[in-house]
Amino acid sequence: MLPVHSGVRPEHLEATLGSIHSQSLRADEIVVVEDGPLRAGHHKAIENFLGQDSRVRRVKIQTNSGAGVANQVGLLAATGRWIAKVDADDINVPHRFERQLAEVQRQGLDVCGSAMGEFTDDPAVLLGVRASPISHDSIARRMRWNNPINHPTAFFRRTFALRAGGYRPMRYMQDYDLFARLLSAGAQMGNLAEVLVLFRGGSEMFARRRTSSIHRWEWELQRNLRSYGVITRTEMARNVTTRTVARVAPASLIEPLYNRLFRDSSLRVEAP
Repeated sequence: MLPVHSGVRPEHLEATLGSIHSQSLRADEIVVVEDGPLRAGHHKAIENFLGQDSRVRRVKIQTNSGAGVANQVGLLAATGRWIAKVDADDINVPHRFERQLAEVQRQGLDVCGSAMGEFTDDPAVLLGVRASPISHDSIARRMRWNNPINHPTAFFRRTFALRAGGYRPMRYMQDYDLFARLLSAGAQMGNLAEVLVLFRGGSEMFARRRTSSIHRWEWELQRNLRSYGVITRTEMARNVTTRTVARVAPASLIEPLYNRLFRDSSLRVEAP
């Protein structure tokens, strides 16, 4: 499931599609959700991919509606048992699908994520590795203050996600909200320690998370987490305070903290 909007560079989309085509385990279908009008370069990349791969299904949304809506449209359009979430500007390691399918079958999981390598321009040059808690219990603990599943790496059971309500029309927080509901509904979760996705991050990622509208969605997310029974009132107050400070603090302070909490620069991963 791959949503794409006009803000994604066409050459990045082309690289992402190529990484799907190169998977050792072929997906049954590739649902590309066009979130609003795309540029000519996007259409060319998708049409070129269609010429190589007949599994592609295009679903079009007339106006740009945001990640929550686009992901839900893709979830509803998909027909397979498992959803492999793919961001339109990331690189998927060639054995990603194969490795995650084997893991959910081995452990009886409903959701499986992985670590991801973060880069800016060249996927062969990583800023670091964003790891996640591995076991279900450690994921449940992390859920109380931060999203424990790297969304671009998520591999999850489609019917379970639909029963839990799927993606809601939230911006920035739609994945965290979904995973919290899945946990509350009894989903078994796990993460793989290995890097299966190369994530395009860097300074642009921090800029996207500092828009004024994000505070509204932050409040809504925290209220939702409390209603799902994931956090207490005290934890909600703590989260709102710390996350609000993080949104308004200078980038020169926040990026080193992010590095300390989420990036492991000691690990090295070969780009596919």
